[in-house]
Amino acid sequence: MMGKEHALVGFGSYAAGAYAAAHAGLFPAEFATAGALTAGALVSAGAALIPDIDHPSGTVANAGGPITRAIAHATNAVSGGHREGTHQLWFAAAFFLLVWATTTGAEAVGTSFNAPALITWHVLASCLWFTVIVAFGAQATSKTFLHQKLNRIWQQKTGVAAKAYAWAFAVVSCLLAWLLCGPADTWGWLVPAVITGHLSHLLTDALTSAGLEILPGKRIYLPILGDTTAHNPVQLLLGVATAVAGIAAIIFAATGWSPQAIDFGHFSFT
Repeated sequence: MMGKEHALVGFGSYAAGAYAAAHAGLFPAEFATAGALTAGALVSAGAALIPDIDHPSGTVANAGGPITRAIAHATNAVSGGHREGTHQLWFAAAFFLLVWATTTGAEAVGTSFNAPALITWHVLASCLWFTVIVAFGAQATSKTFLHQKLNRIWQQKTGVAAKAYAWAFAVVSCLLAWLLCGPADTWGWLVPAVITGHLSHLLTDALTSAGLEILPGKRIYLPILGDTTAHNPVQLLLGVATAVAGIAAIIFAATGWSPQAIDFGHFSFT
């Protein structure tokens, strides 16, 4: 799948999934507020792009200019190419462990051993992960959607206007997310959002014609979504449908609607 579809699926998967999990008693209720769902969904959208950091010419590599391009080239060389190391479960597990250890894990250890420094570190690390992932996802996605169009409008080969727009969109997205998500010491949803976005990328890639080598020598091949192209209608439909489901969940949370609000006793079949 392309970057924009990955981001849409990541956004919708977390918002809809967290809303359902909270109402099923699997997530704390505070994870299912409209603000927490929106902030978590934005994190999930950004995390859904991370595995493609091994693609030097992809959306992700161009998200942060020379810095991300350098990281992409280095990752591509170390991981063995696109859809290799960074698309395997060992990389996902290592990345999840890193995010957890620097956030929720640090808080747990700091609380258990009465170490205020670790608790403070947990807050700072959470803020850093949150800002970087949201800005990364917003910048990459906005560039994917409008970069070429803006270049045509202003007829600038350098794409200055498009780049300025993309970074402005990233800043606005981060500010909006910060307003919605509440104090950083209540971000228990951060790690689940990162995990959801990352795994959504692996799952959707496994459903394309190329399949996915989920472990060394172990490939998943379920070509339901067809080839990965810039204009694959099936993949775009999946992304839009998943995002709409996520937006619906956020609206339900904002309006107080819940699955329990439906009284099935009034329905009859004759």
